[in-house]
Amino acid sequence: MRCIWKYFSLTAGVMALSLSAVACHGQAAGSTGYVPTTATGLSVPSGDAGIDNAAKGSITSTCGDRVHIVLAGFIDCRFKEKGYAGILKIYNHTKGLVGISPSSGTTKTKFTITGLVVGRGSFLVKDHRGNDLKVRVRVTL
Repeated sequence: MRCIWKYFSLTAGVMALSLSAVACHGQAAGSTGYVPTTATGLSVPSGDAGIDNAAKGSITSTCGDRVHIVLAGFIDCRFKEKGYAGILKIYNHTKGLVGISPSSGTTKTKFTITGLVVGRGSFLVKDHRGNDLKVRVRVTL
């Protein structure tokens, strides 16, 4: 029984150390693996973050079309479409990889994407005109 308790304690300690190392890996701000240490900075968007180079009728995102999220981290994104002020709906095809809240909103709505399970997937942002944006998501430790 004593051996099992020591094994359990050792395992819990290693897991806590691993998670703290992931959360505080302290790379330079310009490097590709940078994760800010603020509460909202547990993930980093990648891709064309915030660049509106799309033609009228294309949905764009402040997070780009590829998002990297640390497990249990989150990122806030907004979606917009030039000339469109209606409702945008999120179709989460990640099968539990991420949680997205809320599931619909306008261009002023802040959508929160939370990493729930390690893996890769994607979700769609659609408008009522039939336009969509596919956002690829990667959740890592």
